[in-house]
Amino acid sequence: MSLIKKVFVYGVVLGVIALLFYGARLYAENSRREQSKAQEAAPPGGDARNAEAVKICRVFPVPLTDVLKLPGTVEAFDDIDLATRIPGTVEWVGPREGDRIAKGQRLLQLDVAGAQAQAARARTAHELAQIKLKRLGELRQNNIIAPEMYDNAEADLKTCKAALDEAEVNLRYGTLLSPIDGVLERRYADPGEHVDAGKSVMRIVHIDKVKVMLNVPEKDVLHFQRGQAADLVFDNGQPHAFKGAIDWIAMAADPATRTYSMKILVDNPDHLLRPGMIVDARLVRRRIAQAVVVPFFTIIDREDGKAVYVVERGVARERPIDYGIFQGGTVEITRGLKAGDQLIVVGQRNLVDGQPVQVAQDVTEQARQFMTNGGDLSKLILDLNH
Repeated sequence: MSLIKKVFVYGVVLGVIALLFYGARLYAENSRREQSKAQEAAPPGGDARNAEAVKICRVFPVPLTDVLKLPGTVEAFDDIDLATRIPGTVEWVGPREGDRIAKGQRLLQLDVAGAQAQAARARTAHELAQIKLKRLGELRQNNIIAPEMYDNAEADLKTCKAALDEAEVNLRYGTLLSPIDGVLERRYADPGEHVDAGKSVMRIVHIDKVKVMLNVPEKDVLHFQRGQAADLVFDNGQPHAFKGAIDWIAMAADPATRTYSMKILVDNPDHLLRPGMIVDARLVRRRIAQAVVVPFFTIIDREDGKAVYVVERGVARERPIDYGIFQGGTVEITRGLKAGDQLIVVGQRNLVDGQPVQVAQDVTEQARQFMTNGGDLSKLILDLNH
């Protein structure tokens, strides 16, 4: 091969090598530019191509009422067993079971023929003693009788007066009067039946107002005081709401249950509440003007406690939290969150701390409107999950 041909071949080879080197440099430069653009588009702290789509709600304070719910048992305001004070035969009974009764109403009459006769004898003896004392008084003024005779007559008059009073009381005891307004619950005696003194003949209950008895845990009892309002609900398939007020709280706990008895008085004009019914009482422990609340399912279980996820500079950050009041589907957060934090409400279950995230939706304004209208925030977030 001639020298010219050799030079030509070497030149071609060197040219091809130069072209390949230049192409490689150009490709590397383009790759670096594309990577730089991708890094600039990605959020700080992660690769946008691997970001998890999440929905957030910016934390905002809301008023919160801490309500304690307890079951209670309805009792009659008054529940009285009536008995006669003297023995006798029932002559007449007025009301029947279920009848409304007024205070002072005549309920039952015993046969008082014997008591009437005794009262008549006592009345006659009393009148004679009065006449005798008057005559002896005139004689005493004229010094005709000894003073002792007048004193004895005066004592006899007092004795007769006492016997008359006793006879008239026994006569009145033959008539049984109602001591309260109420309803005749049971009647234990009928006309012609003999009853003994002290034996129950009727039972009257007063339920125009009722008592609701509760057992309050010791950790809660100091939150309540006499006169405090209480809401009560009785549900027989259709809820019935009642308003009441605390009338009494026990000072000592039941040694077996460590609970304190509480009595709530409730107006019951329609007699919808009956003794023995179970109602739900709702008592306000405290009110918080600005509380941080989250749906309970946004909270993540960790070995060392509870946490939530928030978005910070494009990545998910785990926040340890302490919680307080549960209300409906929400929980009060007492430590770990503050107003303005971007709480992840959808997509938080599979996150790890520092993972890149992309905010697919911010539901803050929707949540504000929902809660302003009395909605439960957890229900809104559940709807967003579907």
